[in-house]
This record gives sequence, structure tokens and C-alpha cells, in this order.
Amino acid sequence: MADDNLIGHLAEPGTVLLDTILPDNLGRTTLLFSRPSNHIVAKDVHSVPAALALVDEYVDAGKWVAGFIAYEAGYGLELRFQDSKADGDLVWFGVYDDAREVSGELLSDLLGRRSVAGSFSIRASELGVGKSDYLASIASIRNHIREGDVYQINYTAPMRAEFEGDPMVLYETLRRRQPVPYAAYIQTDAQTILSLSPELFFTRDGTRIVTRPMKGTAPAGVDSGEAARLSEKLRLDPKNRAENLMIVDLLRNDLSMCCEPGSVIVSDLFGIQTYPTVIQMTSTVEGQLRSDAKYADVFRALFPSGSVTGAPKIRAMELIREIESIPRGVYCGAVGFVGPDENATFNVAIRTITIDGSVLTMGTGSGVVWDSVAEAEYEECLIKTRFLLDTHTS
Repeated sequence: MADDNLIGHLAEPGTVLLDTILPDNLGRTTLLFSRPSNHIVAKDVHSVPAALALVDEYVDAGKWVAGFIAYEAGYGLELRFQDSKADGDLVWFGVYDDAREVSGELLSDLLGRRSVAGSFSIRASELGVGKSDYLASIASIRNHIREGDVYQINYTAPMRAEFEGDPMVLYETLRRRQPVPYAAYIQTDAQTILSLSPELFFTRDGTRIVTRPMKGTAPAGVDSGEAARLSEKLRLDPKNRAENLMIVDLLRNDLSMCCEPGSVIVSDLFGIQTYPTVIQMTSTVEGQLRSDAKYADVFRALFPSGSVTGAPKIRAMELIREIESIPRGVYCGAVGFVGPDENATFNVAIRTITIDGSVLTMGTGSGVVWDSVAEAEYEECLIKTRFLLDTHTS
């Protein structure tokens, strides 16, 4: 594929760009998948297990698979949720003969040229839940925590806006201003998906599998001194540490379902990552996959990430289904690839935007525990929309 055609391929349905804008410590590179030979799609919860089994079949046949799994696909992996209704693509993967490594410098240059010639605008943005309803939902969650139903719930709401222009120009603007390790640009027949996620769901290298849940958020400082002070404050904050530790314990349990007994460890606890608009707390949990574990087993054990559900996971998912009135879609799902060489990487699809015609949707949320303050949770959700709203036009 000639370099000049790269941008043209991004506009074609079936294209998946997995963009390592900010390198992580796993040695990943940016990958482009285009012109799929086939698709794996599930549009209802009953079709999800068969779709994930197809991932294994294609990978075993030497193919690459890349795309997304929507949050509601998780209902198809647990018997008690089999009556769940969901619209749109719950699983969407392209099947590819190969993957092209793309230089970050080349991609930045080509997208930059596209931005000079194009534009976009985002107008009339509003949270899909009014403030009073949002605060009432937090109160309901805290009541469930008091009753002992759950320890934590990740509560989310969609932000919607009118979009006009070139999605690629929006993506170029966001990736330039908000460099993250696990970004993605996906073009399906119906939608354009832009993911600027800083959070790793899982990565596999041979038999080693690593997860890195992200829980705990603070606004970024105006200078390096303030950023250092806020980072230390976040690292020591009891509420955020408790929230993070609950999800670490959940991930240890989830990984144990697909890993060798005794191999799951916490290799980093309460780490701090700084981005242009937020500071995040992360931890790392890893293990050795069982020799008989397929990708369908990995997703059944891990999906959706505990960082976007709460703990205990299944009860949290039940309450989320009751309390949240609008499906999350790709947001809080996972975007990534599976290769034929025992390598795979998926993000947790936070900071993820769906553009469907002139409608732009982006979810935002926060983890709610007993000592959460409703007003503070509402403000955290608004903080997490800044990365988009600060780039409302080009």
C-alpha cells in the first residue's frame, strides 16, 4: 500500500487503525487493517458466543482479526442476562490477511495535511442525563452499597452533540492534543468510531497476559509543579486507592479463570499516569494463560473490564442495567486486534466517540463507592468530557 493511499484507506468501510500515539512499556506499534476478506458481527446477545468462537477459528487459520466489542456484548457471556435487549453491533470485527505497521511520524504528517484541507464543528452538546437525575442515580447506588449489594459501581451517561465535517480532522486534532497509548479509528458501514483511550484492557504475548485497570482521576495541573502535587495527592487519596484496589481484586479473580493456577500476580499497584487534561491511577495485574485457553475463554473471563462495571462484577452489571436507561454501545467495551502469532491487544473503550451521520455520542462516567460525594462524581464526569469539548471546532 502506497503511503499516499493510507488516508484514503481510513475512509473505507472495514478499516481499523490501532494507533499507539504515546508509546507504552509493551513495545507496541501502530497497526492498520484494511479491506477485510470477511466480517464477524453479532447484533444480539445470543449471537455473541458464536461470534467470539469465530475469532478463534480465523486466528487458528492464520488470519488477523480487528475491531470492537460493545459493552452490552457482556450480557451474551452470562446466562442471567440472556433476556437483555440491545441494538446495533455488539461484536464487529474485520478479518484480514495481514496487518500493516505504520510510522507514527508518517501518520501524523498525513493526518496533518488532511486537517489543513478539512474542518469539523461540534455544537449543542449536552449530557444525556440531567443533573438532578444524575445525583438521584448516585444516591440510589450508594443505597445499594449501604445494603451490601455491591462495593462499587461505575456509573455512566452519554454526552450527545451535533457533528458536521470530517471525522478524520477531529481525530487528528484529538490525537495531537491528547496522545494516548491505545487510540483507534474505525470505519464501519454505518458509523465512524474514534477511541482516545489511555486504558489497557488486556495484552497477550505468547502465554503472558497483562491487564492494567485504571481507577482514580484528578484534573491535570497548569504546570509541572502543580501536576506533581496533584499526582501525589491522587496516589495517597483513600477513596481513589480503595476504588482502585477493589478493581485490582476483581481482575485477579477474572484472570484466574483463564490462567494457570498460582500464576496471577499484581506487578504494579497505584501507579500514576499523567495526560494533558487528567491524571489517572492505574495498577497492573498479569498471569500465564492456560495452554487450552482460547480467546473466547479470555473474553468470557474478563469482559467487560471490571474498571467499567464495579464489584462484584455480575451484581454491578445487573444494577447498571437497571439504573442506566441508555445503552453504552462501544463505550466501555473494547477495541483491538488478535493476531495469528499469539499476540493481541485491546483497550478499554473509554474516551470513545461514535459518529453516526450528524450525531456524535461520547460516554462519560465515574466509579461510585460509599464515600463518594454525588456533586464530585458529577464534576468528574464533566472533567472527562474536556478532552473533546476543548476541541469543539477546527
